[in-house]
Amino acid sequence: MVSLRQTIKIYRLYLLYSLLALMALVVVLALVLKKEFYQVSVGSCDFEAEVVTTAKAHYLGLSGRKSLDVDKGMLFLFDNKADHTFVMRDMNFPLDIIFISDNRVVNLYQDLPPEDTVTKMSYHSGAPVNAVLEVPAGSSRACGIGVGSQVKW
Repeated sequence: MVSLRQTIKIYRLYLLYSLLALMALVVVLALVLKKEFYQVSVGSCDFEAEVVTTAKAHYLGLSGRKSLDVDKGMLFLFDNKADHTFVMRDMNFPLDIIFISDNRVVNLYQDLPPEDTVTKMSYHSGAPVNAVLEVPAGSSRACGIGVGSQVKW
């Protein structure tokens, strides 16, 4: 027969191991779901931009999100310069898309309307780029961003 003292000891060990397992799970999830942000300066503005570097993240972009704060954005980084085309698939708010090559704006589109799953419009870089910045619609105009503007992150 197991005494009350032994039962309490077993219960405490069970709780300790459960807590350790839960903490390990939290650490693993934090590493897997970790989002990286850069402070991006362009024109007269600074944006806190979520950085995306994988093909899946590039494809998803800001699709499906409900909104984007005025000082936020998404920075798409590419390993190699190439011509890139973006669409406004599954967007819920308008954007400005800024195409960047070697930290200089080479093309931009302003006030792009959201589209559903079937896209009608596409937006081309017009030159090989290694980065694209998406910001809330009207930001490029308000911040004085144009072709040739320097971008820092």
